[in-house]
Amino acid sequence: IPEAAGAVHLATCYTTRAESPEDISRTNIDFPLSVLQALINQGKRFFINADTFYPKTRDEYGRTKAEFREMASALAAQSDLQFINARLEHVYGPSDSEHKFIPSIIRLLLENAAEIKLTTGSQLRDFVHVSDVAGAFSLLARGACAGSLAASSFQIGTGQQRSIRDLVETLREMTSSKTKLLWGAVPTLPGEIMASSADIRPLAELGWTPQVTLESGLKRLVEEIRQNLHYS
Repeated sequence: IPEAAGAVHLATCYTTRAESPEDISRTNIDFPLSVLQALINQGKRFFINADTFYPKTRDEYGRTKAEFREMASALAAQSDLQFINARLEHVYGPSDSEHKFIPSIIRLLLENAAEIKLTTGSQLRDFVHVSDVAGAFSLLARGACAGSLAASSFQIGTGQQRSIRDLVETLREMTSSKTKLLWGAVPTLPGEIMASSADIRPLAELGWTPQVTLESGLKRLVEEIRQNLHYS
């Protein structure tokens, strides 16, 4: 990377039926470690890692993300490169995979699916719009280039919690859907995270605050998916 001062690492592999544990490890551990080592060899200044709020005990995704974070931090500590870990909360926004939770729910609601089976929906999440995440990464990269980041760990979210049930009910209202929501039809998985939110004070001290409210962000996403489905 001849002209870059560092890198922002966003690539990841989620746990799905399509990927083997080896695939996930290669993507989430081996590949970013090779990039990090290349940056160190070239004398670059920083590596910003997009981390997750999922714990290492949740699944292969959580395990590999945690292992990379630990290995990368140790490797960078032996060099002059600054390893910056940015833990993301529940990111949503345009052009996301239709298989992820929010886009998939919106599609079902717009199509007026007969019913959607869900857990109790009592899980609390911090939903942050992708444009705010991009702004946070940009701020961290500028700070890293200037050598002005005192901290090496940040959390990116809104700092606010909303329940899954509140989110889905809001989407049902926005879409004017007739779909029946079957709350409690799906059992809560063992080890499910029941509450998560970001401590955004370190980012706020750098001048960052989230700009997109959940309602406005969801409205934009509903309209994008509606247009893609050719609904009026």
